[in-house]
Amino acid sequence: MDMKKYEVGESILFDIGQKILEAHWQDLLANTSLRFEKVLDVVTVHQQKQGIQNVRPKNLAPKAQQAYFQTGAGQTQHLITDFFTDSTKIYQQLKALDSILVRNLGPEQIIWPFSNRPQDLLADEPSVPPNEAAQLGVRLVLSDELLTQLFTTETAKQYPSFAAFKNAIYLHLAQNIISNLDILVYFFGAAPIAMPEASGVKRSAIQAKRFLNCNMFQDFDSYLLSLRKAASEPQPKLLQAPLFLRPQKGDLDYRQGVQYLDLQVLDIQPNVADGVFDYQVQFLKLFLLFNVVQTTDPEKLTTAAQRFYQVANEDPTQPSQARPRVTAYLQEMREFATKFFPKTDYQTALDKMTQVVANETQAPTAQLALEFAQSGLFQFGQQLAAKNQRILTGEPYQLRGYTDKSLEIQQFIGSAIELGLNYRFLDGTGEFLQLRSQQQSAIINARITAKNPLILQAILADQQAMNNLLGFAQVAVPKGFVATDLTVAKSLFHAEFEKSGVVIAPQNGPKTAQQVFTTPIDEHTFTTSFLEALDYDDTVVVKAFIPGSVYDFYILDQRILAILEQVPVNVVGDGQSDIESLIDQKNDDDRRGRLGQRPLVTIPKTAATAAFLAQHQQNYQTIPDRGEQVFLSAIADLAAGGDSFDVYEEVDQSYQKLVLRIAQTLNMQQGHVAMIIPNIYAPYQPQPNSAIVTDVAAAVSIIPYSFPFAGNQRKLSQVIIQSLFSNSAKERADD
Repeated sequence: MDMKKYEVGESILFDIGQKILEAHWQDLLANTSLRFEKVLDVVTVHQQKQGIQNVRPKNLAPKAQQAYFQTGAGQTQHLITDFFTDSTKIYQQLKALDSILVRNLGPEQIIWPFSNRPQDLLADEPSVPPNEAAQLGVRLVLSDELLTQLFTTETAKQYPSFAAFKNAIYLHLAQNIISNLDILVYFFGAAPIAMPEASGVKRSAIQAKRFLNCNMFQDFDSYLLSLRKAASEPQPKLLQAPLFLRPQKGDLDYRQGVQYLDLQVLDIQPNVADGVFDYQVQFLKLFLLFNVVQTTDPEKLTTAAQRFYQVANEDPTQPSQARPRVTAYLQEMREFATKFFPKTDYQTALDKMTQVVANETQAPTAQLALEFAQSGLFQFGQQLAAKNQRILTGEPYQLRGYTDKSLEIQQFIGSAIELGLNYRFLDGTGEFLQLRSQQQSAIINARITAKNPLILQAILADQQAMNNLLGFAQVAVPKGFVATDLTVAKSLFHAEFEKSGVVIAPQNGPKTAQQVFTTPIDEHTFTTSFLEALDYDDTVVVKAFIPGSVYDFYILDQRILAILEQVPVNVVGDGQSDIESLIDQKNDDDRRGRLGQRPLVTIPKTAATAAFLAQHQQNYQTIPDRGEQVFLSAIADLAAGGDSFDVYEEVDQSYQKLVLRIAQTLNMQQGHVAMIIPNIYAPYQPQPNSAIVTDVAAAVSIIPYSFPFAGNQRKLSQVIIQSLFSNSAKERADD
C-alpha cells in the first residue's frame, strides 16, 4: 500500500481545530453525519423461565427488504436510523422506529431493557455473561466538503493521496475517542449485574468485557495489520472492540480511504422508553465533534484502556473516582461549544450531563444497581419493559417523533417503515415525502400521489365540466350551476331554487365554507351567502340540497378500499343532560381534537350551531329525550365534527360497480366519490334519486378511513404505498 506510516500527533492533525476556525469551516464540521443503531432483545415472558425468540414482528417486511430493522447475531433485533447531520432528526426517527417496532410485537412479546437475558437472571447461579443487546452504536461520517477543504491546506500536502489523508483524519478521531472512552462509559454505562468472577455490581457489565487494544490505533498500518490478523483467527477478540474504521464495501485495503467510524460502546438507558434521552443524542454529537479537533496525546492512548476498564468496573452505588476528570472534560467541551457553535443547543445538553455528575445517585446505572440489590433485575426488567411499552404505544393515532406533521403523513411514514422503505422529507413543512426501496422511489403529498393524470385536477376544479362528463355517462348529480357574477346568480336562483333547499359553496374552498339550507331561502339570504362564498373563490357553486345519508367510497386502482357513511355532527340525548353538556361529553374522547392532530374533530359550539338549533326550536339548554338524535348542522362534514361509520360490508355491491364506472369515466386511479343513497341494501337502479353523486375528489385525507368514529379501521397508507411501488416496477418493465 502506497502510504507513509504516520505516527500519533504528526502533521496537520495537531492544529485541525485552529484551521477550521481560521477558515470559518465550523458549519462544515457541524455537517458531520451520524447514524444510530440499537441492538435489542425481544423476549416472551409467560412462564417462570423465559427463552429468547428471534422475532420478526408480524407486519414488518422481511429482513432482505428492510431499511430500518435487521436481525443480528445472538437472536438480536437491530433498529437502524438513517444518517443525519441534525441530532433532532435522529431522535425523531428513533422515536418513530421504537413505536413501530413495539406496535408490531405479539401479545406476549416485550423488548427486554437489559443486556442480561431473563433466563440468565433467574438461574440459580448466574454465570452466563451479558448478551450483546440493550446497546447503542453510532456511525459517523465526516463531511466530504470539510475533508476536501482541509486537504487543500499547505500542511496536508505531505499526504500522498486524499484517501491517505482521510485515513489519517479518521485515525486521529479514533485515537481521541479511545482516549476518552471512560467519559462515555461514565455517562452511558447502564447494565450493572453481579459478575461471576467478582462480587457486587459494576457500572457496565458489557463494557467491562470489551476487548481494547490501544496499540492497534498507534498508526494506520498497525490498524490494518490487526484487522488482517483477526481475519485469520477462528474467534478473534477484535470483533469485540469498541471502535472500528470502516472502508467502502469490498475495499479491504482502504484504497478509497475510511468511509465511516463505527463506535459500539454505549448501553441504552433502560428506564427511558427510547433507550436514550434527546439531550444525550445532542451530547454524543458534540462529543464526537470535539474529538475531531482535539490534539492527540500519545500518553492518553497508553492509559486509555486502564481508565476505561476502571470506570466500567466501578460500583455505581458509590462515588466515582472519575468524577473530577469528567467534570473537567465537560468544561473543555463547553468551551469548545462556545467557540465553535455559539448559537446551538449544545450548552443545554451539557447542563443536563453536568447535573448527572452533580447527583450520581440519579444516574440510570446507580438506580439499576439499587433495584438489583433490593428486588433483582428480573422483576425490575419486567416493570421497565411494561412501562416503556405503554409509553411507546400510548398514542395510537399519532406517530411518535412526527406529531408536528399531518396525520396523513404520519400514517405514510409508519407504513413506509413497516414495508422496509427509506423515507425523507422534500420540503420544510414535511408534507412532501419521498419513499425509496433499493430499486424504486415514489413521491407523495399528504393527500396527493402521482396516480392520477394531470387533466383530472382541471376537470374536478370545474364543477360544470365534471357534471357534464358524469351526465354523459348517465350518472345522476344534483341540479345546479356555477357563477361568478351576483346578478346572473340571482336570476338563476329565482328560476331554479326559489322553492327548494340549496347548497352554496366556493368552487375551490374548504368544506366548512359551504352553506347548507334545508328549506327555501329568500333573495337576501342567498345574496349574503353568495358573497361570503366569493371570499374564498371567484367561482361559486350553487346546487340543490338533497336530504339523505352520504356514503363515501375510497378508490385505488379500480378497487374500492373503504366505504364510510358520513353523518352530520350530532348528539344523542340521555333524558337528563342539555345539548351543551352532551356536546362536552362527546368531545371527551381521546380521538377528538384539532383538525390534523387527532382523527376526529372537536365539535364546536358556535353561533352557526346555535342558529341551526333555533331553526328546529332548540338551543344549547334544551334537554333531548333519551335516545333522541339531535343534529347540530345539515352538513355531513367530518371536518366540522361529523361522525363516520365504516359500512364496507353493508353496502350492496352494485354501488361499488357504479363508483368504479364513475372513476373509469374520469380516468381517476385514486380518490373518492361521495353519493347520497336512499337504501344501501337495495341494488342500484339507474333511475332518479337511486344514487346521486355529491362530490368527487382526487386529493383526499386517508384519516377518516383509518380512524372512523365506529367500525373497522382501514390502513390505506400501506396499500397506497404498495400500489405506487408495484406500478413503478410495472412501468419500468413496460419500458
